[in-house]
Amino acid sequence: MRMTDKVHIRLAMAVAVVLIGTIVTLAYHLASSPQRVQLAVPAADAHKVSFFALGDQGSGQFRQWTVARSMDQVAERTRDLDFVVLLGDSFYGNGVESARDKQWNWKFENV
Repeated sequence: MRMTDKVHIRLAMAVAVVLIGTIVTLAYHLASSPQRVQLAVPAADAHKVSFFALGDQGSGQFRQWTVARSMDQVAERTRDLDFVVLLGDSFYGNGVESARDKQWNWKFENV
């Protein structure tokens, strides 16, 4: 067998293992009962929901506060904000130790 044949066989075997693993994982998740999450959202109009979705909230510096003030102004002006969704990347560096961490208050509660 040539060297390239061995490489092709190994590559085909690796692809087959990944494919089989993916199929087994997918089958498992499809067969298991789904967990449902229900959120109660207070809204005056049942046909309309208004919210902010935030991701990558920054490092607690000036730009983050500028965005927060702008969002506050929009919420005040429209009086039509039902909730805010945080999508992640909320704390950089070492993260937060607990809800008592200074970063939690500075970068989350106060903003």
